[in-house]
Amino acid sequence: LVWKLCLSVFVPLLCGKALRESSYNDSQVKKFVAAHNKPLTQLSNGLLVLVPFMKVSKTVAACSFDEVDLDDIFWVIVWSSLIHVLFLGINLGGTAALSMEETIQKAVVMVGSSKTLPMAITVLTFLPVESGDKGLIAIPCIISHLGQIIIDGFVASTWAARTQKSQETEFKNLDGRSAGPVTEGQSTRTEPEASAAASEQRV
Repeated sequence: LVWKLCLSVFVPLLCGKALRESSYNDSQVKKFVAAHNKPLTQLSNGLLVLVPFMKVSKTVAACSFDEVDLDDIFWVIVWSSLIHVLFLGINLGGTAALSMEETIQKAVVMVGSSKTLPMAITVLTFLPVESGDKGLIAIPCIISHLGQIIIDGFVASTWAARTQKSQETEFKNLDGRSAGPVTEGQSTRTEPEASAAASEQRV
């Protein structure tokens, strides 16, 4: 299984990275990828969606979904959400213990806690037939991935709002210290008031 994963995941990754970073012909591959980034991303996502679609469609055609109950789906949602929250907590605690910068901490926590659907389907594809119906096994993977997206969206928005609030507070404190206290006899008038007072003195 590990050898098959290396051939199907790491070898194409290394080949693509080598072509993109190579200096051959002024790195035309890198320029092509940069110019067609959006279509290539959409093509990649479309091909990845086809894999679980084919697995689930095969299971539906075999009427294997009749064995699935709503209680089973409910517990899949609960346990997958709990596992993801646990991973988030472990990574958050580890990055806090290492005193990482907040930007690096966010990347490690969010990416390190993620379990991507394409990788899960890739592993599922290479499982032996005796492991069970791959279409049914793909259902928890799909549900977990969707729940993970919802949880990560909530965590990311909350964390971003907290960061923005702390930055605004820090900026206000810096502005207050730079302005300094108003001493006795120091003018507190605004610029229009000072101009009016100077005009009256000239008159």
